[in-house]
Amino acid sequence: MSGDDYYEMLGVDEDAPVDDIRAAYRDKRAAALDIDDSPKNKNKDRDAEQARAEAAALNKAWNVLSDPYQRGRYDEQRASGDADLDGEADDDGDDAPVARPAKSKSTKPDEPMSKNNARRAARANAKPTVSLPEGMHFPSTRRRLTGMGIDLAVLVVIIVASLIIGTQLGKSQHPTEYHDASNLSKTEIPAAEKTLSAKKNAQSTLEKSTSATAQQKSDAAAATKSAQAILDALNKRLTSDQKVLAPIQLVVSGIAFLLALFVLLAPSLLIGQTLGKRLQHLYVYNVNGTRAGWQGLFRRYGALVFAAYLLSTLLRSPVGGLIVVFVATLWTRNPNQQGWQDRFAKTLVLTDVEE
Repeated sequence: MSGDDYYEMLGVDEDAPVDDIRAAYRDKRAAALDIDDSPKNKNKDRDAEQARAEAAALNKAWNVLSDPYQRGRYDEQRASGDADLDGEADDDGDDAPVARPAKSKSTKPDEPMSKNNARRAARANAKPTVSLPEGMHFPSTRRRLTGMGIDLAVLVVIIVASLIIGTQLGKSQHPTEYHDASNLSKTEIPAAEKTLSAKKNAQSTLEKSTSATAQQKSDAAAATKSAQAILDALNKRLTSDQKVLAPIQLVVSGIAFLLALFVLLAPSLLIGQTLGKRLQHLYVYNVNGTRAGWQGLFRRYGALVFAAYLLSTLLRSPVGGLIVVFVATLWTRNPNQQGWQDRFAKTLVLTDVEE
């Protein structure tokens, strides 16, 4: 590669934008790999080897020129007469280039970078630490979010159904506690909280008044204390009712989360992809470049489902599951685009669609 001019190799100008470089790279690479593989071609093996070598060279040129940091270094060394960046670009023989993060907004030339901008720049220039299988690439954020959204829609249906079923079972098995808890939550406790707030305001006003007698202040304090006692008693009743109803909801929720795990795991084991990943051409690989088997898939999806169930149980709300899903989307902060569940399972999400 030493001595090759990447701009000349791709047929673009030195100041060409990334979009033009991408288009030139794709055209050159397609032309390089377009060989005659018919039986009449006796030099087919030699032509294929030359095509792979040319594609690898084009990959390296693209990897350098598509990355702002590497391109800047390349331009500096090119200007000085030494454009050999073998130590900069990732040239591991893959037929496809490593996906690069979107270019971030630059600061003014003489303006020092803030700590936040420095951290963003460091993440943007972070290089993947793994070699991708031949023909596979890191998917775009949009593609990955779309696949996750499709799978999440299926899971939401399951969770909502479990809430409805749990509520109906609690109502039929423990009607007294169910109706009492419903009445307390919707009517009695809000009314008691409003009364307590009014009593506290009246007490505060009397205590600040110079004309109020000691008896008036004492009566106001007693009224506040009484309102607080009533609210505490209502909350105690609600807690008692919820303890009776909770086991049913926990059992139903547990079954729902097991079903969610099955919905994610079964198609992954049978056809290699969940519904969302299949529609978006996404695949789960191990970090060593092999397709993820049942152990990796179970660790990956099991971690997600268990964390969602645990947090939802602690918060007593499906919001816990949404928090887990949100945290799982922060893969863009990782050089290998791994969410926490992928780092735990040592897996990658890849695509065979070049973007």
